[in-house]
Amino acid sequence: MNEKPLRRFFVFCYNKCMNETTIRNRIGDKPKTEIERYIGNGTLTAFDIHNKNPFDFVITIANSLVSSADYEYDSDIEKVIFDTAPANEANMEIKYKYAAFTDLELTQFIADADDDIDKATSEALRQTLGDQARMVSFQHGDRSVSMSDIFKNLSTLLDKYERRITNAGANSGSSFEIGTRTMSDAKQTNGRSTDISRLFE
Repeated sequence: MNEKPLRRFFVFCYNKCMNETTIRNRIGDKPKTEIERYIGNGTLTAFDIHNKNPFDFVITIANSLVSSADYEYDSDIEKVIFDTAPANEANMEIKYKYAAFTDLELTQFIADADDDIDKATSEALRQTLGDQARMVSFQHGDRSVSMSDIFKNLSTLLDKYERRITNAGANSGSSFEIGTRTMSDAKQTNGRSTDISRLFE
């Protein structure tokens, strides 16, 4: 049996067959879920969203699901705006996810990189490093990590992935260290996904 074609397939698939989840695992961008609760007053149509880059909204008013056609999220003012004001004293729940990047953004990184996951990861890291407004201090286990620590760790990650891009023989695996933990592509730590969040508001 000739193993060379099979090996070439696995090397090809290493870079071509991974997806948005792989990039999230690599950069520690695990989406979080948040719920904002409000009470309508019959006139107010705009409600604050307290985290950056929200997506996958699920909104209920008086326990009834609101159609996505009846509201929009305005990223400039960071508010959900309803076409019609929720009724007076109506309980409202705005549930959403937030992360450094939406799935759509990560999909675009992969497409722009011609399906090369290493290049897409590098682009995500470059954009993260270039946008310090996304970054905040966060708790990692029992120790606090400062913004400078985050920046240094992400810079190290970016350097490693850029070296991999230029090294044709470096497609046999991936692991990297953040803080005191080591993470590998699409692997879990102690039965759960490694999460260096919250890098982002």
